[in-house]
Amino acid sequence: MKLQRLGGYASIILLCVIVVAVVIAANTYPRLGLSLLNEMADPAKLMAALEASPSTFRMLQPVGILMALFFVIVTLSLQERMGEKAPNTMRFAVIAASIASALQLAGSLIEIPALISISGARDVSAFRAIIGITEGLAEGMINAWGWALLLIGCAAVRTRGLPQILAYILLVCGIAQVLRFAIPQLEITIVLVPVFLIWLGIALLRKQQPKPAAKEMAAAKG
Repeated sequence: MKLQRLGGYASIILLCVIVVAVVIAANTYPRLGLSLLNEMADPAKLMAALEASPSTFRMLQPVGILMALFFVIVTLSLQERMGEKAPNTMRFAVIAASIASALQLAGSLIEIPALISISGARDVSAFRAIIGITEGLAEGMINAWGWALLLIGCAAVRTRGLPQILAYILLVCGIAQVLRFAIPQLEITIVLVPVFLIWLGIALLRKQQPKPAAKEMAAAKG
């Protein structure tokens, strides 16, 4: 399987997994006394929910692991698509995506097991400490992935390796994620994520049409 097709499947599969995870959370969180939008707002409620239904949170844990894999696979597939025309830009994008992947993987593997263990001990201070650590890892991941998206968007605009509207969506999402630590309101751009995931998946699965040479274009016009 070509790397670009693998990246296309990864985008679509990740979107499907996220939708399933949101549906599961929407159906289970209210019964556990948690808010879907901010489940960590009340540590006491979260500790009680973890103790009451640890399997629910373990079931959602693979989403973060799949995201970590997605960052690297999709960026490598885009490097294969645009790397010849923008080698340095895509090389830096792969580095940024790898950093985001490492931070995401660390947070996903640490958070749920640690919180479930601590909730059983009813240690609120340790519980808050773990939340602080994992939220710090998440913010680092968001910033690093923002740089990757920004670089990918720049390469796509310059090389026309992706549909131009999609390229600008990636640019907007990248800028928003890079600046989100200073402007939390930019989190609203998360609504664009399903759009660029499905569009990017389709773009990578479709065979890129070779552009005709300048002489052939001139001959065709003549």
